[in-house]
Amino acid sequence: MIFVGALKADRIAMNDPHLLGMAFVAFGFYAYVRQPESPKWLRISAVAFVLGLFTKQTLLAFPLAAGIQLLLTSRKSFFTWLWTGVAASVALLVLTFALDGSHFPEHLAFPRVYSYAFFLTNPVWYLLFFQTAIIVALVWCFGNARINLLVWAFALSHLLAFFFAAGAGADLNHLFDPAVAVAMIGGAALPYAVWAGERVRYGNALLAILLTVPFFLGTLTMLAPHIQEDAATSRSIPQLEQEFAGGVDFVRSHPGPELCDAVDQLVKTGRVPEAAILRLLDEHHFSTIQLNSDEPIAPAERRRFSQAFMTRLLNTYQVAMRTGSFVIFTPKG
Repeated sequence: MIFVGALKADRIAMNDPHLLGMAFVAFGFYAYVRQPESPKWLRISAVAFVLGLFTKQTLLAFPLAAGIQLLLTSRKSFFTWLWTGVAASVALLVLTFALDGSHFPEHLAFPRVYSYAFFLTNPVWYLLFFQTAIIVALVWCFGNARINLLVWAFALSHLLAFFFAAGAGADLNHLFDPAVAVAMIGGAALPYAVWAGERVRYGNALLAILLTVPFFLGTLTMLAPHIQEDAATSRSIPQLEQEFAGGVDFVRSHPGPELCDAVDQLVKTGRVPEAAILRLLDEHHFSTIQLNSDEPIAPAERRRFSQAFMTRLLNTYQVAMRTGSFVIFTPKG
């Protein structure tokens, strides 16, 4: 919990599915570790993992780690676990389509641009912040390179997190799974620190140093900017909540199709031609259009939109609401 909070403090108590999904996945992982030979606990584990994935579909690392471990150690237990998960998935899919319509696969497969620049934004911050803890975890993994559940969890969580974090719009929450894996390995490595402390004259002092100094040195390089960012974020929350509520009320009062910054992913991945979006602007198809206000609103290229889009937007739409974080347009005339 400390690692997650330190990595992304503004996710604490956020109305977001990621942490709720992590709770389901954590219980599924616990159920598997508690009694991996018990069919009952294997089924509980599978159902909990599926609930976690239906809450946040990117939480794949720990279910995959448990599945690989089961496949390598007990085929019978693996298929008990797997078919329970399949049955739970089918049941939840049926409920999803029955209650929420047929757009579930479309939303799940929404396209996203991946780039090296996006990759550098989040994983590098994570690596700098947890550098010492990651080194400790790597040393432990190499020392336990035989079939080991935590080794699988460590490797898979980092591979998947770095992949997801390279997508447009991704945030540090994709690095939560690696942080959790590193923290659990720290717990597994704790007896080695105790063992080392028992074999020297000032054992308690050595143990205190081993448990604090490495992690202190790892966070020291990032602590000052992190505290400054978290403090600024904390101060801005009331204003952001007020702006968001006002934006929701405004959009609700203008029923009809809406457009926001996410449409750039459809254009950049080739799903929708930009010319089609420009025609819709000319036709005043959208009742409201919301853009982030972190860049000037002008007939010039933005990070997400081309100059042609911005020029057409300003010719056919007008600013109806402006806040510190977003601008909402409505049709002219």
